[in-house]
Amino acid sequence: MKGLTFLWSYLLACVKIAVTGPPGSGKTTLALKVAEAAKASGARVGGFVTVEVRDRGVRLGFDVLSLADGRRSSLARAGRGEPRVGKYAVNLGSCEFMKSLLSAGGVDMLIVDEVGPMEAKCPSFVETARDALVQAPNSLAVVHMRFAEVVKGWGFRLVVLSRDNREDVLREVLSAYGFRNV
Repeated sequence: MKGLTFLWSYLLACVKIAVTGPPGSGKTTLALKVAEAAKASGARVGGFVTVEVRDRGVRLGFDVLSLADGRRSSLARAGRGEPRVGKYAVNLGSCEFMKSLLSAGGVDMLIVDEVGPMEAKCPSFVETARDALVQAPNSLAVVHMRFAEVVKGWGFRLVVLSRDNREDVLREVLSAYGFRNV
């Protein structure tokens, strides 16, 4: 039955949504919940989320986490190095890892978290992400607020997330894809 639920929603429409909002509004949490609901519906999910790396409550940096198989790559760490975004040095070695997750074919749902300043330090990442997201049958892009207008030009429905509306937005996004909250 799960596969039929997804198949029905998949046949109805290809959905392209971009979510933006301030730090701490729940963008990555929303992306993880959409991925979980998609998998529960029988969808093959690809892409990645960017997760915080913390030690004893202190943010050390960010990792890229594959939604397909759980592999990780270090995206940025606090400290010295170039290129920089704020206090974080971006690991350009993670660029190919992110791009490989975007080029993995055979997915029903592609999720990219995030299109933002750190990821944009990778040569051609924004263009690669755009091409993959547009070509995927269904896609969700988590977008840094500075990149919202860029992604809006890709033909995506842009949703602004906040701490106050995050539960309503989650229900709205899940409904748009035909997924149930898990």
